[in-house]
Amino acid sequence: MNCRLIAFVGVAALTAGCATNLELIPREGSTRGSGVASGIGDSVTIDLAGKTYKGNYVYRSGYGRILATALDGAAIRCEFQSSRSLALGVCEDNIGKKYDLKAKD
Repeated sequence: MNCRLIAFVGVAALTAGCATNLELIPREGSTRGSGVASGIGDSVTIDLAGKTYKGNYVYRSGYGRILATALDGAAIRCEFQSSRSLALGVCEDNIGKKYDLKAKD
């Protein structure tokens, strides 16, 4: 079965049963985040700054978006572009902190 990258995280499109690893790199020197996007239910889980965000992604024609929330109501939104097995994009949390997103099969 072929996996295609989910392009929040995802932060790309995935076929069922495949997973894509996500990396969130802060633009202002804080801790990195990581996550996994799954083709099952187009779901995403991101661990960032001591919180776990859960949500979904959508992906169409090389472009995608992620929306995930934590139990305390915090949210993170990502937009990305993908090509083959790599996706790059930008995420922003609900207090305005930005992260570069990298996703790879």
